[in-house]
Amino acid sequence: GKKSAEHQQIPTLTEHFLKAHPHNRSYALSYKSRSAIGLAGKNAPAIWFDKKTGKFRSSKKFFAITPEWLSNFNQKHPLLNKKKNTWDLRHTDKKYYDFPCIDNYQYSRLKTLFKSGNLISRAKSPLGFIKQFMLTPDANQTLLDLSYQVIADTFDKNPDAHLLIWIGLSSLDKVGHRFGPQSKEAVDTIYHLDTQMDSFMDQLAKVVSPKQTFYVLTADHGIMPIPELLKQCYNKKNPGQRVLIHEVKDLINKDIKQQYGVGHVVSALPAPYVYLNQEKLDALPPAIQFNILGRIKEILESIPGIKNVYSAQDLYIQALKRGSTKWLFANQMYPRRSGHFVLEVEPGVLLAKRTKGAGHNSPSDYNLHVPLVFYQPQVSNHRVINKKVWIPQMTRTLATILNVEAPSPYSMAELPD
Repeated sequence: GKKSAEHQQIPTLTEHFLKAHPHNRSYALSYKSRSAIGLAGKNAPAIWFDKKTGKFRSSKKFFAITPEWLSNFNQKHPLLNKKKNTWDLRHTDKKYYDFPCIDNYQYSRLKTLFKSGNLISRAKSPLGFIKQFMLTPDANQTLLDLSYQVIADTFDKNPDAHLLIWIGLSSLDKVGHRFGPQSKEAVDTIYHLDTQMDSFMDQLAKVVSPKQTFYVLTADHGIMPIPELLKQCYNKKNPGQRVLIHEVKDLINKDIKQQYGVGHVVSALPAPYVYLNQEKLDALPPAIQFNILGRIKEILESIPGIKNVYSAQDLYIQALKRGSTKWLFANQMYPRRSGHFVLEVEPGVLLAKRTKGAGHNSPSDYNLHVPLVFYQPQVSNHRVINKKVWIPQMTRTLATILNVEAPSPYSMAELPD
């Protein structure tokens, strides 16, 4: 494989960490290649899961040949070589699952995974079996087992090593998209993950002194409830709404075709971005281009559930208040790569490709409010800080803790004490 961080624009925290001391080592492990590679950067090995084979792999950009320990793990780990997917509920007491609509699968993308006993309904193909496995708690357990093996192997060969390990536990994301965050599958995934991480830390303490270990837990996003269940189950004041992307795209393209004779002016709408066919726009007189852009914005603003429509130009040139929605969108814009418009929806509204399931493309607390936990065994005091912070602050703080250069001159301030 040729996957790598070759086109990454700025150095990562990992790259600065590896430069800081010759003994430093780092690995990034995830079920998603983009997650592993993005965290590893250009100098550390990245390992991810190949859903075609059901095994972990890397690319020649990171390893000239597959390490023997990785091949052995793939061949011998029982959870990667079982014939049936299973899922035992973490708790037998029903009180742990006493939540509104936890068994309502009317609007989920898949029917419940829980069948009689602990057997999951049989997958229709080998690929389906692997995708099904990636939804289960066994997926997180397998990745934690691989992470432990990497750590144990590294310290066995170089006990003086300073080791930075990134672990991307992504089954909750997959479960959330398919079943919603309040489903039994999502709730039980968290229960299992809590137990699995506790066991992982106990196991790791036998290899590395707890006082020399520092853990950080966070997420890149949350996920909103399935909108059709919002009012019925969780928030009676919020009706919830699903806006289908293909309908928005068709509405605009039909209107612009009728008024200006330009077909398929909207080329893509990966929420919350709207991409236009720049080649077609460039072929038109500037005045017509201006009118078309104005008309598209007018149509978007008229759609129920869409709160604000921002043009890329506005986000590029305006001085924006840190923490505002426009500032959040502007930070994610990149010239010639981002869309022509960005859509901000009302709370409880989901811009969706599908008629069922959930997502995380709005700037509401459902998506922005995620855990951020720092923990050093036998050292940390329990504190809860109820203050809104941003993930780049975590990067700056980790750089200080690791005593390395922060990865970007544009990083924010450290987290509050």
